[in-house]
Amino acid sequence: LAHGTRLSMAVLLPEREVPLLIEGEVRRVVEGRAGSHLLPGIGVRFVDIAPEARRVLEDFIAARLKR
Repeated sequence: LAHGTRLSMAVLLPEREVPLLIEGEVRRVVEGRAGSHLLPGIGVRFVDIAPEARRVLEDFIAARLKR
């Protein structure tokens, strides 16, 4: 995916039956290269997230940080 690409994502968190629907935008692209210590992938910035989905996601992250 190219930098700036808009995405519609369904994020399914552990212990949830319904995914969070989140709109995002590709902000970073890491290509796979031999000898690189970086894993290939993308970084996504959330650009449109419903307040309830944001709360669920923030609670999920906060619980993991307490471990």
